[in-house]
Amino acid sequence: MSPHTVSRILAAVDRLTKELDVDYDRFIKSTPVVVVHALMGREVTLNNLLPNAADLATFEGYMQRVETRERLGLLLATLEEPSVEDLSRILSFLRSLASSLKRGLQKADARIRPIGGPPEKLSDPVEVSAMVDEIFETRRKTGKALSTVQEEMAKDKDVSLKTVQRRFREEMERRKSISESRN
Repeated sequence: MSPHTVSRILAAVDRLTKELDVDYDRFIKSTPVVVVHALMGREVTLNNLLPNAADLATFEGYMQRVETRERLGLLLATLEEPSVEDLSRILSFLRSLASSLKRGLQKADARIRPIGGPPEKLSDPVEVSAMVDEIFETRRKTGKALSTVQEEMAKDKDVSLKTVQRRFREEMERRKSISESRN
């Protein structure tokens, strides 16, 4: 491959690693071969450039040979010059890879359910403590029953009555343990 072609491909790789905000050497060493193969397998021209690259075992051999950016340049220099169309497709693929990867990750992220379900409402201890203080203050001012004030608080906070009651109970237990530890 001519030095000019090698430099164009290396520039496209540099642009890609800059967009991904990762060093080439670290990316190649830390990313499983099967992931890189899946990403690169999208471009059929790659098989023209790297004979039998579609085969995972062969691709793994190529990956071992390009563990650093410098070694990538050396490998590219030993390959046959691609046609103008193939080079154009390769460069276009490298330019669009970061965006494709981002879209794919966004779609996957939307399908992945967080561990433990959605974030709990009223999970901030400061917010819970303030809510309990507000419940006591409302009861003191209005004389309403605890259950009535808790129902109003649930509507105000857009959570279920059970959530308010659970957080109220947990906060009261916390306050009790603090009080007992001081005595």
